[in-house]
Amino acid sequence: MDLTKLLALEKSSEKLQELPEDFYTKAQKQILEAKSELIGTDSEGTEAELLRWQINSDQRALAGIFNKRLSKILKSATAAALKSEPKQDKNNLRGKEVKFYSSVYEAIREASKEIQ
Repeated sequence: MDLTKLLALEKSSEKLQELPEDFYTKAQKQILEAKSELIGTDSEGTEAELLRWQINSDQRALAGIFNKRLSKILKSATAAALKSEPKQDKNNLRGKEVKFYSSVYEAIREASKEIQ
């Protein structure tokens, strides 16, 4: 799975991109497998250098995807809670993103009720 391409897709749209249901698990597994492969290589060789580069790149891309998605979820939950937009379609939310969205949405709704 090319995490760098997925990051570019996520950044290119204001909407959450569709990801496999177990995306985060698969991405973490991919990084762990590369780390395991690195252990079995000559630490000074070209293969090790390429593996280190790939691991670093995948970790940065995964963090970027996560951060970008959280930003979109926060924006969407805030807008929905303040009723400036309809509630987010949860189809593209993955794993704990659903809980994060619901928590933010509910917290803003409660705070809004107290202020009004």
